[in-house]
Amino acid sequence: MGSTWVHCGIRAVLLGALAFTGAAFAAPSCKPPAPTALLERFTSADCEHCWKAASAQDPKDPARQRVLVLDWIAPAGDAAP
Repeated sequence: MGSTWVHCGIRAVLLGALAFTGAAFAAPSCKPPAPTALLERFTSADCEHCWKAASAQDPKDPARQRVLVLDWIAPAGDAAP
C-alpha cells in the first residue's frame, strides 16, 4: 500500500512540472503588433481560381503584416441558400 502512495506522489509531481513547463512556453515574451486594418474576403466554395489566388499572397509581405485577414467561405451550388 505504501508504494501506491509513492507512485501517486511521483505522478503528481511530474504532472505539476509538466503543467508549469507548458505554461512557461505558452506565454511568449513579445507579442506581435496589433492589426491596423481588417480585410474581409468572401470566397465562393466552388471557385478554384479564387482559392489559388488567395493563397498566393505572401503573409510576410511588410504591407500586410498589420492587416488582419478574415476569410468567409460562401456556399455555392446546391448548398447555397
